[in-house]
Amino acid sequence: MQRERREQLVLALRRAQEELEGLGFTALISHTVLPQGDSISLVVGESEQSIVAAYTAQSIGEEFAHTADASRRQRFAHELADNIADRAITSAAARPE
Repeated sequence: MQRERREQLVLALRRAQEELEGLGFTALISHTVLPQGDSISLVVGESEQSIVAAYTAQSIGEEFAHTADASRRQRFAHELADNIADRAITSAAARPE
């Protein structure tokens, strides 16, 4: 992701984060770097523990994508493919006919 685009995205997410925190949620912005590309997420929950747990899960997944352990890399690749397929099915089902 280009620096300018990343900065625009982070600014938009910070505005959303502030709004959500104003509603009583906890939130954090998470930057993940994977072989498939960078992503920036807004993690939202009802407690600090819930968002830190989600962030930790993201971090462990990121490690799987970069690990030298072939079985973990393969597991990550399979989960990725399954999730991409699930999103495609959900998106197709949500489209009006």
